[in-house]
Amino acid sequence: SNKRLANTTCSHCNGKKSCELGLSGFRTPDPCVGTFKYLQTNFTCLEASMSPTCMGRVIAIYGADYGRRDRTTCSYRRAPHGLKNITCLQPTDLVAQMCNGKFSCSVAASNAVFTDPCIGTYKYLEVSYACKCK
Repeated sequence: SNKRLANTTCSHCNGKKSCELGLSGFRTPDPCVGTFKYLQTNFTCLEASMSPTCMGRVIAIYGADYGRRDRTTCSYRRAPHGLKNITCLQPTDLVAQMCNGKFSCSVAASNAVFTDPCIGTYKYLEVSYACKCK
């Protein structure tokens, strides 16, 4: 289900430049029968923008979280105390509202857009999406 996909922690991917996750356990309808598919997960550091793009297809957001779930993502040149809280996580439907069904969109990872789930922690926006046939 989409909920299971959105709640995947992918701890084996933390700190790596690239990582693969098998989707055989996820029961989602095939958006384009006969077409190769993949799930994209973007991590956008605070005060930057996330811009999913689907050339010729539309965006389908499977899950979005704002906060921090590990000490390595978006940690470059950050003070250790701002990376300590790894249970700071807030699921959000806002990205789906802004992006679903569009060819592209832009969402800023900031406390002005999302409610701050943990003051003093350096946060990032994690978005999982796929491109579907229109």
